[in-house]
Amino acid sequence: MMRELSDAVEKLQKEAEVMGTERDELKERCDELVGEVGDLRADLQASRTKYEKKKQKIAELKARIEELEKGESEEEGESEEEAVGQEDLMAVEKQKIAKAKEAYREYIFSLPSGTVHRPNFAQLKPVASKSENLYAYLAKIPGVKTSLNHTLYLPGRTIPLNKSRSHILAFGPTHRYVTSEKWVEGSDLSAFDGSTRELFLDYNDVVIYVGTFECHRLNHVFPGGTIPAAEISPIEVADAAFGIPRPTGWADIVRKRFPLGIIPVEATALKLVGFNSRLYETLHALCPQLKKRKAEEDGGGRDAASAKSRKLN
Repeated sequence: MMRELSDAVEKLQKEAEVMGTERDELKERCDELVGEVGDLRADLQASRTKYEKKKQKIAELKARIEELEKGESEEEGESEEEAVGQEDLMAVEKQKIAKAKEAYREYIFSLPSGTVHRPNFAQLKPVASKSENLYAYLAKIPGVKTSLNHTLYLPGRTIPLNKSRSHILAFGPTHRYVTSEKWVEGSDLSAFDGSTRELFLDYNDVVIYVGTFECHRLNHVFPGGTIPAAEISPIEVADAAFGIPRPTGWADIVRKRFPLGIIPVEATALKLVGFNSRLYETLHALCPQLKKRKAEEDGGGRDAASAKSRKLN
């Protein structure tokens, strides 16, 4: 009996030891699981934080894209408005050209006039070639050099008001560029106001001496001037405003100063008051194109005579 009880106790003790070992293992595993749960919770929190940051970044990027799209839309709208504004302003300026021209015409034909003995314009003969520098050419001619200070030649800057060219409008810039983006008011032609000048005009491929003209500045007739008419060369006006050569970036300088990027012009009235026959005849006789034509005619005559002689022989 005692033996059986002893065996039973021993068995229970072993089972208790096994259960203790299992309990320790379970406790250890439980602790491990608790640690893993903590790690998982930390990872989950880190993932949530990372997700929130990405979500916030995406929202910021979307907002930035919307802002840029809105800005581009506004810029396009502003560009369209600016273009429309430029077109409207140009239309107004073109209307001013017609009004100014009529005012100039009325004024110049109201000036006192006298009788001037001059050949009809259609009968005037060339005095120089259009392809060469007129002032340099005149300076080489004895007796004409002294008249240079009274010579006026404005290619691309005149508009005749009648077929006889007895009344002409000359145009100069309303402002001249000095330096360091500084502009001063006044045309380069303003210095001629009230004086007389020997006027030369381009006609086809030659230069014509038109006569002695009296200069009258017309800035008071149409204050502020206008943009150049179609007959006036903007480049010639720019040369008068800047001088030659024009500075680098001159077009940007013009756009910065004038809304349309065009230098406005004012007019000077030129009225025929005389004709220097001696100057005219001297220059016509020396005209390079006249000499060339005469030489060609003479050469043609000799060739014809030679051909006739060969035929007779």
